[in-house]
Amino acid sequence: MVDPLVVAMFLVLGPIALVSIALAVRNPLPFRIARRNIRRARARTILVLLGLLIATATIAGSLVVGDTVRTINVHYTYLGIGYTDEGVYTVAPDGGYLYFPQAVAQSVANSSAGIPNVAGANPLIIDEVQVVDRSTSIIETNLNLVGANASASAALKPFTSTTGGSLAAPDPGKIFVDSLLAGDLGAKVGDAVVVYGLQPVSAVIQAIVQDDVRGGVLTAGLSGGTVFTDLATAQQVENAPGRVNYIAVTNAGSQVDGIAYTQAVSSSINETLQTVPGASMLSVHNVLQGSVATAESESENTVAAFLAFGMFSILAGAMLIVGIFAMIAEERKGELGVLRAIGVKRGDIILSYFFEGLIYSAGAALVGTFVGVLSGYALMVLYTSFVPNSVVSGAVIVASFTYSDSSLVISYMVGFLLTLATVLVASFRVSRLNIVRAIRDVPEPPPPLRTYSYLAGLGVAALAAGGLLFAATVHATSDVSWPTIGGALLILGAGRSRPGSPGTAACSARWGRRSSSGSATSRSGAPSSAISTPPASS
Repeated sequence: MVDPLVVAMFLVLGPIALVSIALAVRNPLPFRIARRNIRRARARTILVLLGLLIATATIAGSLVVGDTVRTINVHYTYLGIGYTDEGVYTVAPDGGYLYFPQAVAQSVANSSAGIPNVAGANPLIIDEVQVVDRSTSIIETNLNLVGANASASAALKPFTSTTGGSLAAPDPGKIFVDSLLAGDLGAKVGDAVVVYGLQPVSAVIQAIVQDDVRGGVLTAGLSGGTVFTDLATAQQVENAPGRVNYIAVTNAGSQVDGIAYTQAVSSSINETLQTVPGASMLSVHNVLQGSVATAESESENTVAAFLAFGMFSILAGAMLIVGIFAMIAEERKGELGVLRAIGVKRGDIILSYFFEGLIYSAGAALVGTFVGVLSGYALMVLYTSFVPNSVVSGAVIVASFTYSDSSLVISYMVGFLLTLATVLVASFRVSRLNIVRAIRDVPEPPPPLRTYSYLAGLGVAALAAGGLLFAATVHATSDVSWPTIGGALLILGAGRSRPGSPGTAACSARWGRRSSSGSATSRSGAPSSAISTPPASS
């Protein structure tokens, strides 16, 4: 499926390309001037490209980091949820699941078997326990307990032991532990353990299983390792004879394909719950679909945060573009003055800068996209270096580094359009020159005080907008990008409107001149003699 943003960018870029070609055909002289300026100074062209790619590289790096975070989040979501597309349960006040009769769960499971695109429905127990390994005398708390019968492996998939064997379920009086818990306990197969729930139960470790789609099932977001038992043993541990607290529903197809059936299956199961006696208290939860949506949303927040932090680099890149073109115009001032003197119009000068900037923008956006990919990879490597104790190991983060085609296309197009827009603004600015001053290489006069006043006004506006945005979002949203943007506007506005800045200094100077002029005028409006009386002539 094509990203709608990519389509929109093509719709914007296509007309720009057509208009540029038409302008080049109708105005061959500015186009030849632009090509000559690029061709005759290759070293400067490379430096200009390096200066123009900052914005594109920042955007590309943020999107690439977002792609990598999304890949990691979605991967571990599929791993942690397994083949449980929908969960039927009632949330307890303490955050766990309320127990209900196993007969009700079995009736719901039997009724769900006739729903289209349902591969299976299995009663489970999911709770929290503690384990003591008698061989190592190590105690582990806050562990996950998952109890299920061997028949559940038909839909939820079998366990995979660390030796590579396929297992359906633990035998009565025995348990499976995942590799994480086995490492914490120092446990091995055959160790005698005591599982503590509401009452202690002695058991033997039958196998150590991998944390795959079954060995990590329904433990996403939970801490500690996992203990797997048969349903009867789990009921004994939690002192819940004849009761369960969860029904895991598996949709047909793979994990990715099964999500497409979630809405239809959920609706059908909700109707089924109304017909099964004792099941009205239960409700259906779209476990896998909701978890994947949350994982993708978190990756989007990551992109927004990186872009917010990168706004400083993007703004610096825009100012650098203006500075580069101002430098180029200053270098060519004499040449431009001669061109204007022999009859070349200002519009042709603007077009020559436009064509030159168009070529620069296309090249800088292309190079900046690949530089952004490299910078995204460098950010991932630095993250693994400075945060070694993260939940996901550094090796997994680096191995999961990825980028999508849409991210590359979006980075290129946004970087190109941003650079081109800045180039257009700079072209209008640098094409305004006095022919005599340009030919004689006379410095341009300083900007009028009105320009600095406008800049000071913009600084005050940015200061006010940033303060309002920061105050409104710092406690009202979990998205860090909005408070960050507000803080950036605060800093920018404070720097632009602070006392002593060019803008406020200009306003003060203007006010001072008005005051001195007012003091030199009498109350009646007549000028004072000290100013109006001319000197005596000889």
